[in-house]
Amino acid sequence: MVVQRIVLWGSLALALAPLQGAGQSSPALPGPCVPIPADSWEIMVFRDNGSASTTRLRYAFTTERDHDIDGDGTPDAFVPLPRERVPQSTCPVGLRRDVYVVRGSCGHRVGQVHGRPTSVGPIDPATGLATIATHVDVMSGGEAELDLRYTFDPASAAYAESSRHEHRARCLVHPADCDPPIHSRCELRGHPTIRSYPDSDAISALLHDAAREAQSRCKAPNLPVERCDVEPRWRPNGTLRSLRVRDCPRRRRCVAPIFRAIRIPPWTGRYEPLQSTSFQIPRP
Repeated sequence: MVVQRIVLWGSLALALAPLQGAGQSSPALPGPCVPIPADSWEIMVFRDNGSASTTRLRYAFTTERDHDIDGDGTPDAFVPLPRERVPQSTCPVGLRRDVYVVRGSCGHRVGQVHGRPTSVGPIDPATGLATIATHVDVMSGGEAELDLRYTFDPASAAYAESSRHEHRARCLVHPADCDPPIHSRCELRGHPTIRSYPDSDAISALLHDAAREAQSRCKAPNLPVERCDVEPRWRPNGTLRSLRVRDCPRRRRCVAPIFRAIRIPPWTGRYEPLQSTSFQIPRP
């Protein structure tokens, strides 16, 4: 299994701030000035090309302020959003971003863009807001990368797509690169409001840490070496529903409270997490 970590600083939380250039007035901004979400979450991508191993790619997204879209010298914000349909299965290619123009500690939402913001400009004198260029990355050679441009539409009081350029998919140019085909699935992880599918990696790490704590705390010089098998079951809110501690009767009263204290990330889906752990408690 190959594990890679890819961090895409991918979303900004924006709010429109007044233009401060000499002789310029602030653009009229839609809606109230609201707190800008400071969200951070991840997407785990599992890629399988038919072999025995699966490659896992972890993409991290956060609210960012890298581009000034109203020319006042204050970076504005792009807030990452999962897709609307089945958000738990959002892939990086489906990521959207809410755009805010910053005004002090709050911001005005001025629309939504698809893809990763790459540049802004020039500013339209009629609206006081710049064109936003984005790039949509792809996950496989069968998909086409996109370069998009967005301009602010006064009629809808929001950014709207004004042009797009679709690149040729890599599989069309080099078919041999796509044989065998790669199958991918995506899982949202750590979102502040949307429950993800059970995060098996996070649960395994929690069980591993609890087992190490039990090995340290539950040693006893007058007891023989024992192996404990621990089987927790979880409610969707992340709390423990049941716990079985087997094969270590002399240390069960010491081991059980350590595992009962574990809380996992809230989860959703048809299949509950079924991870268990087995470990040996040696003599001191």
